[in-house]
Amino acid sequence: MTQEKTPDTEQRKERSVGGEISPPQAKLIPAPSGVKEVYVNFVAFSWTQYDVRVRLAQIIPNPDEPPLPEFIAEERVAATITWPHAKALMMLLAELVKEYEKANGPIVFPKLPSV
Repeated sequence: MTQEKTPDTEQRKERSVGGEISPPQAKLIPAPSGVKEVYVNFVAFSWTQYDVRVRLAQIIPNPDEPPLPEFIAEERVAATITWPHAKALMMLLAELVKEYEKANGPIVFPKLPSV
């Protein structure tokens, strides 16, 4: 029995690297309900042996504490990813920051003045 050549098997051969099949490339498309854009400046993590939860928030004045508010982190979105995805994200972010700094100079953490 011979394997019939189909576009799928040919595509798998094209993606073969070092004897292993590399993962398929995926085109990003928006969900039918749309994509929510958010600004975040606070990150919190929790984890299990299976995955990592990333909670993204924005620091805002606490509306319950006028006139001199304390600040709270208002959670905007959370994502749960597997440990292998977390490691891949870490590596991709490290490379992105390295290339950004190569083009723009070191990223420095801003200092807040005391009041």
